[in-house]
Order: sequence, then C-alpha cells, then structure tokens
Amino acid sequence: MDLSPSDCNLFAAGGADKNVKIFDVRARKVVKQIAYSIFKEQITSVRWSLNGKQIAISAADGAGRIFEFGTGKSLHTLSGFGPKDRNIYL
Repeated sequence: MDLSPSDCNLFAAGGADKNVKIFDVRARKVVKQIAYSIFKEQITSVRWSLNGKQIAISAADGAGRIFEFGTGKSLHTLSGFGPKDRNIYL
C-alpha cells in the first residue's frame, strides 16, 4: 500500500487477487481498479513514483513492472527479484 505523492487523497493497494485498487481516502471508496493479468501470484508491493504518474508493482513470484498510472500501460519490466523480495521502490 502506498499514498500518492501528487494527490494525498489517493492510495494504492494490491493483494492476493492480483489487482491494484486505488482508493480515495476523502470519498472513502475505490475509484479505480486495475487488473494485471501478467502477475501469476499475489501482489506484494505497490509504490508510486514521486510525480504520481507511474506505479511500480511486484508480486510474490518475483515479477516486477512499472506502469503508467493514467493508462495502465506497462513501461518497464524489472528483473532480479527473487521470491523473498517483497518490496519495490521507485
């Protein structure tokens, strides 16, 4: 789970369903749900970029990717993660 640095009302969280949900804290609801079918196992870490335009996501199987938040487009595949690497940072 991570709070957006560009809009402090938004935070992103991922989990066992392999989806990332964007919550609006002020409105107390999910405002966006993004399904990433490329992940084979649960999402273990979600981090916003400093400008809030990208989200880095890692999964329990060691997969890591950076996505453009607005479109969901995959920008980069990250390698070198092992199954014990649970956190990702931008």
